[in-house]
Amino acid sequence: ESKKALISIPFNYPNPFSNVTDYSTTIQYALSNEYSDGRIIIMDAGGEVVFNRELDYVDLGVGSHEIIWDGTNMMNHKLSSGVYFCYIKIGNSFERIKIMILNR
Repeated sequence: ESKKALISIPFNYPNPFSNVTDYSTTIQYALSNEYSDGRIIIMDAGGEVVFNRELDYVDLGVGSHEIIWDGTNMMNHKLSSGVYFCYIKIGNSFERIKIMILNR
């Protein structure tokens, strides 16, 4: 049986965040081994992909990692307030976290 890639449940901070005042949120995760492939996808509540990043070797080594997301879509437009779902797929692990943008 293979070990799970993600050794802790990923999370982000701050959550909620404002892409107007806080500017970004940090997605944090930890890996048990080195991996050759991984991806982070963020979708809005309607299922539209707003962020899609293939992870490189720096993001796939043993230990803790952080990915900064500035609350913009792939065309660099700021997203509106709402719930977004971050999917992290690395090796045999797949996790989802909820990210909330709250602009005032």
